[in-house]
Amino acid sequence: LVGIQSRVAFDTSQHLRWKWYRFELGDMQKYLLEPEFLDAYEPPRSTVFYNEHQVLIPLAQGAIDCVVIVEGMGGALRVMAAGYPVLATFGTRMGAGQKQRILNALRQSVISRHGHKVRVVLAHDGDAPGRQAALEVLFYLGMEADCVLAELPQGKDPEDLTPAALRHTLSSAQSLDKVTSDVWNDALCQYLATTTKHKKREAP
Repeated sequence: LVGIQSRVAFDTSQHLRWKWYRFELGDMQKYLLEPEFLDAYEPPRSTVFYNEHQVLIPLAQGAIDCVVIVEGMGGALRVMAAGYPVLATFGTRMGAGQKQRILNALRQSVISRHGHKVRVVLAHDGDAPGRQAALEVLFYLGMEADCVLAELPQGKDPEDLTPAALRHTLSSAQSLDKVTSDVWNDALCQYLATTTKHKKREAP
């Protein structure tokens, strides 16, 4: 064995690291690709989505007419099992970079779909922070998409539901003006109060 050369390439969308080896034995050369899962991989949470490699390009091209947004990877996997395209934000709130990426894709989608907007189902966790985050996304994307709110059971995440139950929840999602439950009314009041408070702080 004369020598070994190696290189490392990262596939962040699949949480993989590929090691590339070149072996030299006399006049012969052998090559080997070795995948490794990155258990400690930390994505840039404010700029990319989980599963965006499967969604954003088809979305911009007009090939997707509905996309679900959830908080975590577990929820995304359950939404996939329910049969929906999905993006996960790696946390409760959508980061500034994430907002811009999906906004760009939605704007291009409207062009690709000749003026027809995509349905965006906000399936955040069924707790107060989740509902606040869903409303924040709804008001940010509202002009570029048909945003609807999926009402998960109190204290439940998407992954807590069976694929069949989640499918029913997602298909039953409603626009803000048609949501009548007290939890969403309370969440809206809290969101508006918080937004008003922040605007007063920013005022000169």
